[in-house]
Amino acid sequence: MFVSRDIGPSWDRALVCCSEPFVIAPLQRQSHLYISEDGDHALRFFDQLVAEEHGTPPDLLLLDLNLPGVSGSAVLQRLKAFPVCARMRIVVMTAVDDLSTRMEASRLGADAFFVKPTGFHLYIQLGESITALASRNTEGIW
Repeated sequence: MFVSRDIGPSWDRALVCCSEPFVIAPLQRQSHLYISEDGDHALRFFDQLVAEEHGTPPDLLLLDLNLPGVSGSAVLQRLKAFPVCARMRIVVMTAVDDLSTRMEASRLGADAFFVKPTGFHLYIQLGESITALASRNTEGIW
């Protein structure tokens, strides 16, 4: 639902790191989408990827900062240390909407910041942010 085949040819694979069932459930049927429900699993996914000789990371990571286990911020910081992940675009999402959280996400290398809305229908804006990243138009997604 958030990541679809219409986004463009440069987005073949995506990873969603989120523990909220209402976010994950609609995405389960997407063949090009990997889902990780906690930070520990996400780190194992990327550790395995880095260990592979020709490991290819997802094109896009949708990362919740409030993950069970290892936090989304810790996942983001670790990923930026992996050269193989350098070209991966990262959209951070969180329920916290304050300047220090946005600045920290930017400092850690997030490409976009999305505040989780209170209503499901407002998640459409997330799709618009992903579309902007796909077209490399990053104006106004922070």
